[in-house]
Amino acid sequence: MDEMQFLDSVYELAVSYLEDERPLVDYQNFESLEKITDTNLQHGPMPYEQILLDIQHYLKYCVKTNQSGFMNPLWGGISTVALASELITSLTNTSMYTYELAPIGTVIEKSIISKMLGYVGYPDGAGTFTTGGSNGNMLGMLCARLKHNPMGMHTGYDNRNLVALVSEESHYSVVMAGNVIGIGKENIISIKSDPSGRMRADALAEEIQHLKAEGKDVFCVIATSGTTVKGSFDPLKELAEVCFRENIWLHVDAAWGGSALLSSKHTHLMDGVELADSVCWDAHKMMGIPLICSTFLVKDESILAKVCNHTKSAHYLFQSE
Repeated sequence: MDEMQFLDSVYELAVSYLEDERPLVDYQNFESLEKITDTNLQHGPMPYEQILLDIQHYLKYCVKTNQSGFMNPLWGGISTVALASELITSLTNTSMYTYELAPIGTVIEKSIISKMLGYVGYPDGAGTFTTGGSNGNMLGMLCARLKHNPMGMHTGYDNRNLVALVSEESHYSVVMAGNVIGIGKENIISIKSDPSGRMRADALAEEIQHLKAEGKDVFCVIATSGTTVKGSFDPLKELAEVCFRENIWLHVDAAWGGSALLSSKHTHLMDGVELADSVCWDAHKMMGIPLICSTFLVKDESILAKVCNHTKSAHYLFQSE
């Protein structure tokens, strides 16, 4: 079997997988599946025939997320156009860190980011693709911290008094981001939600005053548009009013719910997003794009540029003519 025959066989397996109407998963417990799965790495190249058998084995026991019955997380289904695009992305195997390395990719990225900024309401904003909503939330907190203390990026931060506020229904990634950027889990404080799971603006305002009296610096509020469990959308206009009054950065975790902006029926759920300072939005959720396709969008381009610009110490990325 030569290379082209192998690729033709892989294509046939992919088509068969898409047409497969068997149950979502041929479930085996871990011990059983481990016994029937050969994960040993052999010395030397593996014959194409064996690789095809391994692919068949994988497709047999994987969870078929393309089927309509797959409803476990907040993503699923498949777009054949996106699948083809994923193939081309792997085929060209490039990185996006300079225009010289990814000229056409840079043009496409700039255009898509510009379109998404338009939906959010940031005509003069900026954005970047990220490794997921968790990374987008962390970027939002990094931008907020830089806005709160512009010199900290150079001199370092004393994070003991820095506090970020989230709703009771927020995604766990906010706590994780607090740990990564050195704020600490105890400085990620939850705000009470209403019975529908929406952050209460009055409770937010009250907690900010309480924290100020304790000598704490509230540098960021993270609202959620589409909570993981209840699918709730925080009242962005009301939260933005509080944040504007207190001069606090408002970040919106719209990883799941951001796609409501594309719906004439449900776009009202995102009312007020244009008042926020930053937003994360996952295309791999309600837009049906393969994992992972996520963006971080910010109203003030200069803030994101400062947070992400480390290329002065990476001169080797830029070659002269």
